[in-house]
Amino acid sequence: RPKQTGLQHYRLQLRLAEGDDNTANNTASLFIQVVAHKRRILVLAPAPHPDIKAIGLALTQGNAHEVVLRYPNPQAPRFDPNARYDVAILYGGRRTDPYLNPYYEQLIKQRTPLWIWVTPDTDMEHLTNLSPLSGWQIQRHSTQSIQGNGVLRTDFNLFSLPEMPATQHVLYPPLRIPDMSIQAPGDMHVMLDQQIGPVQTTQPLWFFVARPNQKIALSLGQGYFRHRMAEHAQYGQSERFDKRITQSIQYLASARYQARFQLTPTELPAPSDTPVGFRVLHYNALFEPLYHIPARLRLKGISDSTFDKSYVLAPDRYQKATIPPLLAGHYRYSASTQIGNQTYTANGQLFVQDKDPEKDHLSADLPLLRRMAQQTQGRFVALSEHQQLYPALDALPRNAKQYQQAELQPMIQFRWLFGLLIALFAIEWGIRRYAGSF
Repeated sequence: RPKQTGLQHYRLQLRLAEGDDNTANNTASLFIQVVAHKRRILVLAPAPHPDIKAIGLALTQGNAHEVVLRYPNPQAPRFDPNARYDVAILYGGRRTDPYLNPYYEQLIKQRTPLWIWVTPDTDMEHLTNLSPLSGWQIQRHSTQSIQGNGVLRTDFNLFSLPEMPATQHVLYPPLRIPDMSIQAPGDMHVMLDQQIGPVQTTQPLWFFVARPNQKIALSLGQGYFRHRMAEHAQYGQSERFDKRITQSIQYLASARYQARFQLTPTELPAPSDTPVGFRVLHYNALFEPLYHIPARLRLKGISDSTFDKSYVLAPDRYQKATIPPLLAGHYRYSASTQIGNQTYTANGQLFVQDKDPEKDHLSADLPLLRRMAQQTQGRFVALSEHQQLYPALDALPRNAKQYQQAELQPMIQFRWLFGLLIALFAIEWGIRRYAGSF
């Protein structure tokens, strides 16, 4: 059991096996965020729905979340006013559900980070009356729902998403999206935009808003469980969908803004063959973001104690900055910046490792394997069906084949040696003739 909380570095190493010529992949580094307790996630809805099941499955894949489902009704467990949650997911909801009101009031009072899922059945009056959404421009254009989907916003930079084409969301089954427009005051970090047929709109589908005292996420639409099913059918797993859910929860559950200067690596571990990126965040007294403020960074090597370098970071408009590539190793960094007349500092650790091409694509491309089998008149067999492979191999005709390979070898392979012998004979003959003996 870990003795400390925070980011912990673990190194795994295999024993050297006889005949193993490639030892570069015998070691691996793991980076695990150790928390003091599991994150308690409240899922609050008027009734069960397959989307809620998909969210719960995504959150319970690991061992970092405790999901509490509540469908308030007369037979449900009584409301506990002392219960606290790291994130509350509000799915749907109607103004006429009196059993939900105590939960809403308590969550808002505790300033619990909220993830609101707006479905075609969501009561817009109930939504606009939530105090965390005061000042938002929410307008329902009709009671109809739109068949659409989402496309990744290229400038989304709150956290790193799983690698995937920007248009992959349009390949998923369509969602039922309420016909509405929404605009939040301040910075909206949009992860997905709505796409209706072939037209990509500017209306957000999935976005985040961070305030000094509360973080809020909002997702529009119903039918996300089909996305998880489609991924599992195509790839044999739902890693991308699950990671988008868990990363969103991790962002919402992270500590609220406590410092006006924050500096963190954009990727851990950082690859050694590309520039190392940092998120450089500055805030004013109202915790509104400030841009283009330089910061000083000092790196000291832990694995290499002789390494000690300083850099000046110039964040871009996305509050990101980079330094030249570093050698693989373990580093400790300290940074400082000036906001007004006050100096702020940030500290942390950085891990850099060599890129392992074998780990770039860990998921098998099952559609490609099926096409290869079909084009070569073969057969695709999943691992779960491997028992069918043995009788199929035994049934194949076995014709004896004889292979012949012809290779021509010159009679004189060492021509330089043959030339040397001729030269020696010629010299010997010349000496004897010069001496008068034959």
